[in-house]
Amino acid sequence: MARFIHIAIVSHGQAALVTNLLNDLEALDERDQLQVTIVVNKPESFSAPSLSIPVSILRNECEQGFARNQNKAFANAPLPDARRFFVALNPDVTVADSIFTSLAEQLSKDARLGVVAPAVYDPQNNIQENGRRFPSPLFIIRKVFGLHPKDHMDLNQPCVQVDWVAGMCMLFECKVFASVQGFDERYRLYYEDVDICLRLREAGKRAAVCPDYRITHIGQWRSRRNLRYFSWHLSSLLRFLYRHQRFRMRKARPPATPQNTNGVQKL
Repeated sequence: MARFIHIAIVSHGQAALVTNLLNDLEALDERDQLQVTIVVNKPESFSAPSLSIPVSILRNECEQGFARNQNKAFANAPLPDARRFFVALNPDVTVADSIFTSLAEQLSKDARLGVVAPAVYDPQNNIQENGRRFPSPLFIIRKVFGLHPKDHMDLNQPCVQVDWVAGMCMLFECKVFASVQGFDERYRLYYEDVDICLRLREAGKRAAVCPDYRITHIGQWRSRRNLRYFSWHLSSLLRFLYRHQRFRMRKARPPATPQNTNGVQKL
């Protein structure tokens, strides 16, 4: 099944990183199964290197958020009729091994899964927390004061179910991604990945990390150094916490008791 994995990459003035990532993909044994859409989110001189992988390049007239860019890429695959899986992939990662077809197989094995991700390591070979529990107000308070323990995944399992996986690499079945209407574009930046995993949970699907497959991520952590990014982070967090609270309330609410036409409770 040729070109059945569609990868979306958004460049924020990161032409060199995107070029390196495309060369990584071209070097994979699974390159014949891949197609790529690149969204150039801000003016820059970028052209794709010569590849065997089909590549579409979209250019924004003005900067857009992560969610809108990923949804735009999803709607503009080079070979839309061939694809079965969609990958949201950060430009600041390196991919050394053929992981995408294997992740797609893991997703296909379990109908309960809605999204899977590889294990993520930093350049010093330390594993990053890309599979976590949904944040709550209490979780945030404990995290601020360093009182919340880190989530430790069992790296000996083929797939570890988690509440959400981070957006640097997320693989969905296309029909499932479309069924939840993709990423929520009301998030400018941050928590789009958490939100879509919550909506998948509401639809009866789970998220998982597959530790047998890995990428390396060079995190930029802009929200820690830039006031604008911090404000986006905070507003997205508050939006998510509101949505998460409504989800918890719906789960806790008892089902309505059926009534007969005379208004007498059925036993």
